Amino acid sequence: GFLYIIISLATFLSQILLAPRIIRSLGLIGSMILYPVIYLLSLVGVVASFGFFTTVLAKINAEVSGGIYRNAYQSAYYVFEEEESMNVREFLEGLVRPAGTFLGTILILFASIFVLKDYFILSLIFSMFVCILVFLFLTTRLQKDFIQTTVSQLFSDTVSEDLKLHLLEILDQKGNEGARSVFYKLLQKSSISIPMRLKILRILSDDPEVLTLLPSLFQDSDHGIRIAALKILKNFASKHYFSEARLFSHQSVVQILKSQYVREHHDEIRLLVLETLALIGGKEVVD
Repeated sequence: GFLYIIISLATFLSQILLAPRIIRSLGLIGSMILYPVIYLLSLVGVVASFGFFTTVLAKINAEVSGGIYRNAYQSAYYVFEEEESMNVREFLEGLVRPAGTFLGTILILFASIFVLKDYFILSLIFSMFVCILVFLFLTTRLQKDFIQTTVSQLFSDTVSEDLKLHLLEILDQKGNEGARSVFYKLLQKSSISIPMRLKILRILSDDPEVLTLLPSLFQDSDHGIRIAALKILKNFASKHYFSEARLFSHQSVVQILKSQYVREHHDEIRLLVLETLALIGGKEVVD
């Protein structure tokens, strides 16, 4: 009973404290891959040094990593619209999962009948190794398909705005190769909504490459986009980014901001321009 409480407490704390950070750091698929990797290592530990401590540690590892896996697994459904998500969930939960349980039971029965008793446990351990490796391989292969599905949903004109905003957060997670290039392509898409553009700009706010887009964003008809662009520039200026040879020279940035101040009519934006110029400093600002 006490051991069960310890395992349950470890699982509960991991769900609250670790799971969100791990999923954010590794991405959904990366977090799902973590489960078979930890399970495999735990199994190796039990086989190499079987005992009470290694068995309990393996159980805790399985429960904690399993909880992270379930969180990532459930979140992965949200790359689809609600109806599609329900169909995929029903297929996996109603057919694939029971089929896996059935095949596992058949495998154990087969081993108990045809394998000698002295090798029964060894055969089960070997089967677990094989199943975990297959699971790890299939989950790793899923990464590319998952990203492709997410990107296709983002560029689709039939997907809802709320889902696309959620997909941007998923794609921004670490481990999603090529995500930055997708964000830049979306910004260049004329039909993209203002909320999506603002969210992408927040995602790219620390990427120096976004500075190449700022001159065109300063001339955007939406003042919210202009404010977001200026805040990005102000952020780079506060880090003394323009004091060195970069994508933009110190002088060119000052000239862009001066031109923006002259043609801008919103007081909030003009104030941002002045604050950014003050951060950049230099003779060009005074002139």
